[in-house]
Amino acid sequence: MSCPGKANHKLPPWEEFASFVINYLGGERIDGPGGEDTFACNVFLCRGRFENNLAQWTMRLCDWMVDKLGWSFIVSSLCNMGDCGQNRLEQVIFRFDGDKRALPVSKVNNPSDEFMDSPFPDYWIYQEVLERQEVHKVRTCATEEKESLQQLVDATFRRILTRDRVPDDDAVDDEEMPYRIEVVHAFRSEHAWLNHRLFQSRQAEIEDFGVKTGDVDTLLKTRLVPGEAYLFHGTNPSSAMSILKTGFVLDHAGSATGTMYGAGVYMAECSSKSDEYGRDDGGNTYPSLHAMLVCLQLRQCLVLCTDEGPHSGTPVISTGLGPRTAD
Repeated sequence: MSCPGKANHKLPPWEEFASFVINYLGGERIDGPGGEDTFACNVFLCRGRFENNLAQWTMRLCDWMVDKLGWSFIVSSLCNMGDCGQNRLEQVIFRFDGDKRALPVSKVNNPSDEFMDSPFPDYWIYQEVLERQEVHKVRTCATEEKESLQQLVDATFRRILTRDRVPDDDAVDDEEMPYRIEVVHAFRSEHAWLNHRLFQSRQAEIEDFGVKTGDVDTLLKTRLVPGEAYLFHGTNPSSAMSILKTGFVLDHAGSATGTMYGAGVYMAECSSKSDEYGRDDGGNTYPSLHAMLVCLQLRQCLVLCTDEGPHSGTPVISTGLGPRTAD
């Protein structure tokens, strides 16, 4: 087993990979024939004459490289060796595409006995949730809901490059910014506990200022009460589905892109702004698709910011649609 040297890997540290191989796979570091770092592992135990658990441990390595280190899995090739094919030779190739934005992780537990009296929205459909037998269900959006989402995305899309959009080196200058975001799949969360938290928050003072999504007359707008609005949050499909189940936490806040306004969940009025932070999963269930959460929020504590900051500790509404500048 050999891997790229330190010069090709910046985040997380190379030694984190070495620790995984040594401490988890039981390997040891040896000198490779070409001077590269090489590890020898003796974990692929045989069962009988021809069977072994090479595939099982290979998947553990792949999961760790992709989920923990953020590398892209490229290809795996396997061939049989030996007189009877009893030996295996496998090559697994990964690629480091640069530092990726740390994505919010989800909460682990939700209280199950504190939301019994909060009313549910009249458009919820899952009887298990409505009868308070289950805390949460996710359903595929109906056609009219998906069409409303597309209208909301289209109406708030601004074809303006900002400094947070990852450059597309293969695109010509006038096509680096996309022309449109297309809603391919859409899901809606019916979550009793998060609905209870929203219901409690409605009792606080509301500052009813304008939000761009509020100017779009769609089916979704009819579901809002005074003081509520929809805002966007870019992420990847796996994280999006996890957040739908349990909500946001701030464990990763600012670890990659900073916290100009302090630790928090950063939302945008414009779909084009949140699209800058969308990522794919590198395959999995939704290959090549980015994800965006459309979050129902209360409008509170508006502080309009016109300069770059930092403004840590100050609640701020900022669209972030100024001209693109060098990082």
